[in-house]
Amino acid sequence: MFVLFSPALNAQQNSLLWEVSGNGLTQSSYLFGTIHLQDKRVFCFPDSLANAMDSVKVVALEIVVNFDDPKALLDKIILKDEGKSLKKILTKQEYKKVKKAVAANCALSMTLMMDKVLPVLVAAELMSSQTHKDEKYPMDLYLQKRAEKKGKTLLSLESIESQFSVLDRIPIEKQKEELLAVVDSLEYYKILTDSMISLYQQQNVQALFTMSDDYNSAFDAAWQVDLLDNRNLAMAEKIIAQMPLANMLVAVGAAHLPGPKGLVKLLQQAGYTVRPLYSLCSNQEK
Repeated sequence: MFVLFSPALNAQQNSLLWEVSGNGLTQSSYLFGTIHLQDKRVFCFPDSLANAMDSVKVVALEIVVNFDDPKALLDKIILKDEGKSLKKILTKQEYKKVKKAVAANCALSMTLMMDKVLPVLVAAELMSSQTHKDEKYPMDLYLQKRAEKKGKTLLSLESIESQFSVLDRIPIEKQKEELLAVVDSLEYYKILTDSMISLYQQQNVQALFTMSDDYNSAFDAAWQVDLLDNRNLAMAEKIIAQMPLANMLVAVGAAHLPGPKGLVKLLQQAGYTVRPLYSLCSNQEK
């Protein structure tokens, strides 16, 4: 009987949507793990997500984007230190190779911008280019649009400045190393991103976290602390402060949910009951 029941227990943990209750809350709030892609394959939302969004007053995202002023976002990621630009840190041969890869794989806007943003952002765009771009917006922005249409109050858990500062603290030599590794291994990153998409479709946040943790640890252990652990602590503080005021749906990258320092564990340690809400996916939210 245990052998037969065990898979069902495991399946319950394979969930992108988690309910937060107890500890004095009068209404449940929810955590939902997103993936920052425009790939149609991941736009198959758990059936219970629509119910969760309908039931809350606030939708919280990592960043709420002002669609009326897109230049404001751009201004905040433009390099202030030209010494970190690709033309300054790469040899002529390396620069030519990177520019060729960007031109072949990314939108024209990145080709025009590549000298004005951090190398790690160029690397991220190249990795993202190995997925499909058949949705108008990445998932987080799509959910922001849906929340706006439903009249929900929007809340940013972070700022562009705080996210950018995390990336800006990565040593420039490390960023250069990462960018060149991506350029030289695009086929590998295609396999990697396809694997991530498959895990996301299975709602297996723990496996996504493990994959992200392994990758980031190989890149830089100190960056891992900044990229996930410290951000999780700051986001948890905002979530805990907001939930007693109005129930909320928190939609953040799926890797922020699991793990010993993830949002699920942090909220449990704060006294809340956090349980997975597993359901099949549908396109009803679309």
